[in-house]
Amino acid sequence: MSSSGSIKRAQDDEPNSKRPCDEIEDRLSSLPNELKTDIVSRLPIRQALKTSILSRGWKHTFSSLPRLAFFEHQFLSVPNSSRRLVELIDWTLANRDESELCTLAINFNIFEKPCLTLKSTWINFAVEHNVQYLHIIAQIEETGLPSSLFTCRTLTVFKFMARAQLLKLPSVIYLPNLKQMSLVNICFPNDILTEMLFAGCPLLLLLCIGKCGLDRLSRLTIPCPKLKILWISNCSGMDTCVINLQGTCLENIYYDGPLARNFEFGTVNRLSGVGFNITREPDDWRNDNELAEVAWNLLRDLIHVRELTLNVLFIKVLWEVRGELWQLRSFRNLTNVRLCVWPSVENEEIVMSLLGKFCHVQQLMVIIHRPIGFGHVLRMEMHPEKYNLDGVLKHLEHLEIDYFGGFELEMGFLKFFLGNAKSLTRVILRTPGMIVNSYGDDRFHHDDLNQETADELMRLSAAYPTVSMTVFDVNHTYN
Repeated sequence: MSSSGSIKRAQDDEPNSKRPCDEIEDRLSSLPNELKTDIVSRLPIRQALKTSILSRGWKHTFSSLPRLAFFEHQFLSVPNSSRRLVELIDWTLANRDESELCTLAINFNIFEKPCLTLKSTWINFAVEHNVQYLHIIAQIEETGLPSSLFTCRTLTVFKFMARAQLLKLPSVIYLPNLKQMSLVNICFPNDILTEMLFAGCPLLLLLCIGKCGLDRLSRLTIPCPKLKILWISNCSGMDTCVINLQGTCLENIYYDGPLARNFEFGTVNRLSGVGFNITREPDDWRNDNELAEVAWNLLRDLIHVRELTLNVLFIKVLWEVRGELWQLRSFRNLTNVRLCVWPSVENEEIVMSLLGKFCHVQQLMVIIHRPIGFGHVLRMEMHPEKYNLDGVLKHLEHLEIDYFGGFELEMGFLKFFLGNAKSLTRVILRTPGMIVNSYGDDRFHHDDLNQETADELMRLSAAYPTVSMTVFDVNHTYN
């Protein structure tokens, strides 16, 4: 019995015998390198680092990851988190092999004081390893971003958010493969260097500029020949800056903030979608007439668009030039319109005048902005012969009204199009309470439709059987 036990122990001690853990290790190590890399790339950086101790075959997987992402919020539970995060970035890059780094993302909490500072050495490393996607949210050094970044030939996507710092630009900028760029919370230096930045991106397709400082600029020139989509949102200094667009391929513009001093579209001739959500700052030095002139000139330059969104203030300032609206050429390509309006006779006149020029519109959304405390709604009287609405009444197929409360203005608007729009097949009404529940917007009344209004809508639906009418209320959906 003892001899058999000795034999078994001897067999266990044979060099070729394998323990279960060895078999598991061999199976892990035998996975294809591409699969191991894909697995580790999907993990947060701290967990990804731990995979290097799984087995011998995994030791070098971490050092060749094509995507590296360092997020400060993932280290909040770590003692001395800020120091440890910086050390981890340094160690990871120092121990990386020579393989290409496709993506580098660094996200620091820039709203904390003090906050971590981005090291130029990290950006230089990414450029040297042919980075393609660079996403940075961080405070930058006083010297600015390294000059190597602005001549990176492999970079295709650059997203950068700073701490309201000046973007210091080198004298040479050339990003031949950059297709998307997002700049948030930075300050542009001057007209010339800013124009050089965008001119150095010949293949740029998408540009987002948000919460940036334009105070040092008198003219923001964007000479990107391939640019298709442009976002400009909530930038300071917009009221004193001329925005000059020279890209011949520009298709969509979304603008949010105070109206610029002027807009120059140059050779832009492919615009299809445009949205203007203009605001007015308390220190805006321009009077209503000057704002109306800018808005009027904009409309004249946008007659070829297919989709158009205008907010409350844009429509309001047009009141100053209401006598000139008849001079507008017809928007013959326009098929989709979204208008935000205050419930007033003045805005009704502007809206109807505009619809008279939108002669081929098929989809119309009207958003009624009724702030808290707004009790009396002026009666709206429709005079179609005054506005020459034959075009829109012939082609309109889809009508939506948001913040519909059943007041005389909204009911009059609805009844007018139900009775006169020859091609109308679909009507959607959303009550204020329904929208508040969906989007958390508490600026407007939360009331629901009363029973009298609901009954009136049911009668209208029965009177126009060819039109599919849906009313989204907090408690009911009427069809």
